[in-house]
Amino acid sequence: MALSDDDIAELTVLEESMWRGGTRYDRAWLEKVWAKDIAEFGRSGRVYNGMS
Repeated sequence: MALSDDDIAELTVLEESMWRGGTRYDRAWLEKVWAKDIAEFGRSGRVYNGMS
């Protein structure tokens, strides 16, 4: 599946928003953009599941 330029731009904006405290720690924003079954792997190796 190829991504369009618009898809790539949207994913880039979402990824970069995770680097900023204003969105990273905004629970309402996270619930809007994260899938319920998300798994994130931190730099330390910790795995973050869901909204933990």
